[in-house]
Amino acid sequence: MIHLLYILFSAFVVSALSAQEYSENEGLQRLPQHLKLDDYHRCLSRRDGLYCYGGFELTPTQYPNPTYDYMKGYSAKTVFHYNRTSIYRGYCVNTRCPSYTGDASTRFKQCVNDWARPLSLRADLLPSPQYCRTHAEVTRPIPLDTPQRVILYVVAAILILNIVGTIYDRYCHDSSSSLLRLWSVGANWQRLVNDYTDQGEPRLNDLQPAHGLKAVVVFLGITAHCNGAHIMLLSHSAEKLEQNVMTTFGMFSLNGTSVATGLLSVSAFLTSYNLLLVSEKIPLSLKLLPLCLLKRITRFTPVFLLTVGYAATWWVRTGDGPVWSPMVGHEADICRKKFWTHLIYANNLVHPEQMCVGTSWTLTVDMQLSIIVCCLTLVLARRHRGALPVLAAMILVSCVINTMLGYIYQWVPLREAFNIESIYGKLNFPSFYNFYIQWWGGLPASLIGVFMAHLYYEQQVQGINFAKQKWLVFAANMSVPVLIAGILLLSLVEQGFSRTTSALFIGFERPVVSAAMILAFYAQIAVKGSSYNFFSWRGFQFLSRLSLPLVINSWLVHMTIAASRPHPGIGLYSVLDMLVDGLATYTLTVMVSIPLTVLVELPVRRSLDTLIFSSYIKSYASDKDRANIDTASVHDSDKKKAM
Repeated sequence: MIHLLYILFSAFVVSALSAQEYSENEGLQRLPQHLKLDDYHRCLSRRDGLYCYGGFELTPTQYPNPTYDYMKGYSAKTVFHYNRTSIYRGYCVNTRCPSYTGDASTRFKQCVNDWARPLSLRADLLPSPQYCRTHAEVTRPIPLDTPQRVILYVVAAILILNIVGTIYDRYCHDSSSSLLRLWSVGANWQRLVNDYTDQGEPRLNDLQPAHGLKAVVVFLGITAHCNGAHIMLLSHSAEKLEQNVMTTFGMFSLNGTSVATGLLSVSAFLTSYNLLLVSEKIPLSLKLLPLCLLKRITRFTPVFLLTVGYAATWWVRTGDGPVWSPMVGHEADICRKKFWTHLIYANNLVHPEQMCVGTSWTLTVDMQLSIIVCCLTLVLARRHRGALPVLAAMILVSCVINTMLGYIYQWVPLREAFNIESIYGKLNFPSFYNFYIQWWGGLPASLIGVFMAHLYYEQQVQGINFAKQKWLVFAANMSVPVLIAGILLLSLVEQGFSRTTSALFIGFERPVVSAAMILAFYAQIAVKGSSYNFFSWRGFQFLSRLSLPLVINSWLVHMTIAASRPHPGIGLYSVLDMLVDGLATYTLTVMVSIPLTVLVELPVRRSLDTLIFSSYIKSYASDKDRANIDTASVHDSDKKKAM
């Protein structure tokens, strides 16, 4: 089976690196350069420097116009070509066109039309993106505003608490359980790197492959987002980027949200299964719902809000370049405007087309679905067998409802809607922000996770020997290669769906991928198949514990590097280059995520858990249940080793 896995993976790599070749290389020479940028920093280092950037729509000034006709035909050839009748220019106006007079925008437009006129074309400046900047503007000191000061004070307070907590833990040897000890850098580092495999609830030890699954999917997701970011940033070599998108790897990247949704199933499985184990010690009821959600909030919120706060305030100050303002500056403005929506995890519900931090929606959807997962588990925990048909019916109903919504609102699958222009337009199309980043789009996946958790727990209660189930052993051995092959086939589905087919694809594509992923996970933990040891590798445990800051910060890390380049996209001429770029982004984000986890996530979460958990026990738990709650370590976030 391992050999088959390697063969499938090798086939994926080979096909991914084999871009489609075209017989129109000679015709490509007739296309105007899609993006052309003068040296931004050299231009604005001059006292009279004036740098303008903007998009232009080209139209012919005389007919027939072979150049314009070829541009139109090339753009319409496939949805994976840029609209080549639009161009983007960044000019040092004072050196390119020093003789022109008027305001900066007028001079810029005249300068570009000087280039277009010999081609019998006219260039009309698009309303966005565009800006003009002078030497005085970039050298003028920008004072700190109140939000920036607030973030600065928060970071300073966190650092001070870590220093004081570390000193207290190192030199104060009293037995008190002071909250300051929770801020010890050394202690939190050990919590990050320690191996908990042989500690705590034995049944949780079987869930170790969750670490590997999460780490691999997060890496693939980061690489896919890097690919999308380069499309948004444009490239001097637009033709190379277009060819990369049309490879198997490019198609896989465009369909990445379906794979990421599989993690919602795994997350729901782990949450539900942990609660079912807790039910052996204390009776579950909806009275526990606030505690369940608060523990989830304390885990997500510190890093989530600090990252969004940084994006809204200091991010724009960390770099500069010709495309920095229309990309990073624009997104930072959205983050500042929508910060309050992230505070209540509603950023995908309020103006969803305006996205702050491209990966933030995944955490928001996970948090929203946690409410449903916890409610269902708390209600159905006492009736495991009766829960299965109820959950199965809910899965089917949710898929049917999404199919009906897709038909009514004419949503189309990402494979249909994702194209070069829609990605460059920052995914501003209804299917994406009304379905794919909404909780109802991920609801079937979460319900599948809850269903599998109840099924797995019920089979354990009945004492079923999984190793004797031949079909399950076969599924465990074949799950990973079949899952990879299925995702590859899904990414190669042709476009051109009818309205009914699109609706069915909307309703059932992601549930099918999620079911395949959770079944692969279920088979591995049930019979410990041949891939069990690989996904249980200790290194994956470390990377999995960094998954929260990795997901939320990878976008900021990549955009900071890519958008500050004088010439975005230089050096990214093949899929291999894109993979290396994704690996570099992943590595740098790991380096950022380690201090965020040790200095922010772990101490803040542990402090809030201690305060909230203690308050709950005093307020709600009976004397009989308090000891049981204290010993229900499977629900303690520090000991959820598979989470």
